[in-house]
Amino acid sequence: MRSIRTIFEAARKRAGLEKSGITIHTLGRHTFTSRLVGKGNDLRSVQILGGWSSLKMLERYSHLAPGHLQSVVDSLAPANAVEESQQNSQHVESDKGRA
Repeated sequence: MRSIRTIFEAARKRAGLEKSGITIHTLGRHTFTSRLVGKGNDLRSVQILGGWSSLKMLERYSHLAPGHLQSVVDSLAPANAVEESQQNSQHVESDKGRA
């Protein structure tokens, strides 16, 4: 039976990443951090959970999911505000057709 490390090393070699410095530890740490940040957790909490001494150290690991920034902005509005705004726009458009 092959160990996880052996399987990982073989995959890394096949991908041409032998000299990349990627290890199981760095991959797991990056995934842990990216998922926490991508779910909207604040960087200070992620820093504490990951054991980084400074936020500067955390920056190299924290790649946000593409839609994350929009969800942060959307969180400022009440949950139904966007829906109400869309409904109001539809009513205005339908009223224009009657005039």
